[in-house]
Amino acid sequence: MLSAYMRFKYPNIVTGSIAASAPIFLLTPGINRNFFWEAVTKDFSDATPTCYNNVKTAFQMMNDIAAKGMSGNP
Repeated sequence: MLSAYMRFKYPNIVTGSIAASAPIFLLTPGINRNFFWEAVTKDFSDATPTCYNNVKTAFQMMNDIAAKGMSGNP
């Protein structure tokens, strides 16, 4: 994603870049932005039956920790 941003922002400096699997279409106005997350969720679900729920739980745990702030207090 960063290489695509660099090329977009500094076309006079960056001649080319490789944005391997960067979800650049998430920035396009007027399109359904859920397509990327739907594909990722399907990949998790296809990997193992419990993978999707494990990843969902992990993200919820990270959000809970972030909501507590950076103080380091549990």
